[in-house]
Amino acid sequence: MLGEEIILASCYRVLDLFAGIGGLSYGFELVKTQDGRPAFELVCAVEKDHYACETLRVNLKRRGRNPDVVLEADLTDPETHWEIIKRCQGHVDIIIGGPPCQSFSSIGARSAAWPVRQKWLEDARDRLYLEYVKLVKELKPAFLVFENVQGILTKKDSAGNRYIDLVVRAIKDCGYTTSFSDHSADYIELNAADYGVPQIRERVFVIANRLGINNPCPKKTHSPDGKGLLPYVTLYDAIGDLPPVQAHITSAGLPPEKKQEIANLNKHRYRGEDDMPYHWERFYAHRTRLGPQGQQFLDFIKPARINARLTGHVARGQQQSDIELFERMPPGCTSKDIFYGSDPELKELRVLIKYDMKSFRDKYKKHSWDKPCTTVFAHLQKDGNRFIHPDSNQARTFTVREVARIQSFPDDFVFTAPGNVRYRYIGNAVPPLLAKAIGQAIFEALESLKGKGKGQVCLEAK
Repeated sequence: MLGEEIILASCYRVLDLFAGIGGLSYGFELVKTQDGRPAFELVCAVEKDHYACETLRVNLKRRGRNPDVVLEADLTDPETHWEIIKRCQGHVDIIIGGPPCQSFSSIGARSAAWPVRQKWLEDARDRLYLEYVKLVKELKPAFLVFENVQGILTKKDSAGNRYIDLVVRAIKDCGYTTSFSDHSADYIELNAADYGVPQIRERVFVIANRLGINNPCPKKTHSPDGKGLLPYVTLYDAIGDLPPVQAHITSAGLPPEKKQEIANLNKHRYRGEDDMPYHWERFYAHRTRLGPQGQQFLDFIKPARINARLTGHVARGQQQSDIELFERMPPGCTSKDIFYGSDPELKELRVLIKYDMKSFRDKYKKHSWDKPCTTVFAHLQKDGNRFIHPDSNQARTFTVREVARIQSFPDDFVFTAPGNVRYRYIGNAVPPLLAKAIGQAIFEALESLKGKGKGQVCLEAK
């Protein structure tokens, strides 16, 4: 065995690949040392989507961080790898990230008709994990975190290999340990709700290290019943304070006289604003009504400045039939209940649904105040029918700001993409609160090994 030594500074250096809008690296940034200093420093964030990069830069700058660490580039370009190594000065302590998840997702193309499904089976994005692995080989970080959707556990390549096994094998071949002391698999499935996120969101994580230790698993802080832990954060906890808004009625395809009638109705419907004064009075009144789990969540998402603005809280337009449907659906109801249930009152709502329900029986879902949200996803950009607000008086789908909160992004986190496109970036992100829990576990593992010298962690290269 060869002795190898890595000097780990008091602030661990992080490289974020396929960074998106930075939910994963932002969560790491929130981890603090015992004396309150940042435990991690983002030295480079690589993302090829322009709006995502702009969001990263704006929010880094707002938090007093260096926006120049964002590299807007395609990881499949060899020149990008050289640029990353140069920016990282040949050394990082941790590589984090997850390739685009759409090709592994269990919804959408995976369950579509054959021509679309065939394209999904041969999706080039399946192999993007190899770009991640190349940089692991080149930079040899102490730890790495690889994230993706649960579909990566079942999708196989043409030779019948599960993609999760291919990822784990490639990481092991780089000299990394992928095992956990209390898990038999080389990966873990984490539910964001277990870490204070108001959303049932299960994702797959490969955590690996070359320190020769079992990998740390983040400690759960919340549970469904709250026994021994805090109870799950509910939708009421998370968004119950936000000012009520209503959807404007869309008039596309209607005759001129009907359009004028709709325009008159919309004058009496407040749809919100993309930039409005912050609702501090409602915020604190709501906070007093909540248990510790809700108060803790609100303390996390509240803006840092008293003169903050509330952005993105605008109801998207809806057909008049949808608004009536949303008013009449009881909380917890889905279109499956309407079409296949036995309740005669729900059956009456069928005439209000204009979509074919054969493919997705739960295409409409009205959420409940007293539960976390279901998994938010990128398709929200197109419609929000699976994310109907619990309040029948509002009769609408979730706003951008509500979805951001459901993902645990603070209210002063800015999304620079236009209009409904913002939903896509938010839906694809790792919730910062979940990322923080992972970062905390890795930080504690690194710190526990520091007693061998002045901030040095000894590695044995096998």
